[in-house]
Order: sequence, then C-alpha cells, then structure tokens
Amino acid sequence: CKGKVLFPITEGGQGLNTFNHCVLAHAFRTRGYEPVVLLCHAALDLCIRKHRSPDDQSTCELCFHAGSNYFDEFGLDYVTFDDVLPESYDTPRIKEGKAELVYRGIDVDDYATSSARKFLQRYQIDHNDESQGVVYDRLVRSSMQIVDVARELIEGSEFDAVVTYHSAYLYGGIYLDVAAEVGVPGIAFGTGGWLPQTLKFGSVRN
Repeated sequence: CKGKVLFPITEGGQGLNTFNHCVLAHAFRTRGYEPVVLLCHAALDLCIRKHRSPDDQSTCELCFHAGSNYFDEFGLDYVTFDDVLPESYDTPRIKEGKAELVYRGIDVDDYATSSARKFLQRYQIDHNDESQGVVYDRLVRSSMQIVDVARELIEGSEFDAVVTYHSAYLYGGIYLDVAAEVGVPGIAFGTGGWLPQTLKFGSVRN
C-alpha cells in the first residue's frame, strides 16, 4: 500500500457526489492507495439534506442506505462517525445561546452560516427569528461534531491526502481546514466558481 486517502463523504444520499467520490476512491485504489470512506449515520444534529426532507431518523436512514449501497457496488469499505469517535463522546453544546465562533481552531461560525444559507435558501440569516436561529445553532453544533470527527480521524492516522467536495459548507471545508493544519494535502471538487487546486467533474452521463 502506497498510503491512505480520506474521502469524507458524510452525506451519502447525494447520489452524484457519492458516485464521484466512489470513482475517485477506486482510481486511487487501482494505483495502490487505501481509500478511507467516511459516512455519517444519523450522528449530526442537523444536516443540509433535511431542508427538503423530514427532520427525523427516516431521512438519516435513507441517506445512509443510499450511500452504503454505492460503496457496496464499488467494493469499498466505509467507516461511520460512531466508528471514529470514542464511546464516551458527548455532542458539543452552545453555551448560553452563543456559538463558540472558533472551535478547536476551526471557524465553525463561517461554515454554519454558509450551510444555514443553503438550508434556508436565503442570504441573510435573521438570528432574531427563532426558526432561523435554531437552524443556525444546530448547524453550529453539527460543525463542531465534524471538527471532532475530522481531528480524531486525520490527526490519528497518516493520510497522504484528503479529497472532498463543497468546501464552502460544513461537509467539505472543515476536513480541508483540519488537514491543512496538520500538513495533509487537500483537494475539493464540485465547488462552484473558480478556485485554485480544485478538481471539477462533468455530468455522469459523459
């Protein structure tokens, strides 16, 4: 084995992104690397997927089932958040209704804000509006959870690279930030606009 490459997919139910991850993971595997695929399994407080789906266990199970099916078809093993975090893990909480803007060195406010914009389909988040504020607060907690997962996984193993997507949102950007802190190269795909060191895909039909 030449080394390990982390593919923190997290949201397996996004078919196109999961398919692209699988293709890349297989490509690295055929060249002698060990792909490490990471999935959430009903672990996050809130995820972007639930802005159009029920906020309950059924959405999480359908998302996980869809992702795990892709990996099974590609013959890829995967790990879940629960596999990475210790059994005694306690989900971080926001103290006194305010987010810790920087959690373990990562700006979780930035990722929670961008993800809340995606979730609520609006640019400005009104924190005085209870429904909007709750979404933001829960996405802060999700961001903190991902920071803990990323640090536990990336700092505890020797990865040659981290390959993820949508670096503006909590699913992708947090892993890249943690990787950068420990000197692991990272690359993102599927991000809109022009960014240096960014890999882009066309339609799967191509």
